[in-house]
Amino acid sequence: MTDTADMSTPGPAPNAYPVRYDGSDPRFTFGLAADVAAVLEAADYPKLSSDDFVELQLVLYRFLYGPRQAPQGTPPSPAGSEL
Repeated sequence: MTDTADMSTPGPAPNAYPVRYDGSDPRFTFGLAADVAAVLEAADYPKLSSDDFVELQLVLYRFLYGPRQAPQGTPPSPAGSEL
């Protein structure tokens, strides 16, 4: 007789992102965003404008660290305006 408990399918791995952010991360640099932009261009996406690059940095920040949390006691930002 086989023990079916050992044959169960594991659930999905927990998300690795966002990572903890303590106010400073030397890995998050202009160069990191520039590397991501270069990968996009190498995949035949259009070259980023200056405004596109700033947006890429913001999106990358949100992906890596999650939405910025307001200091305690601060009213929440209007919907869609969080950084």
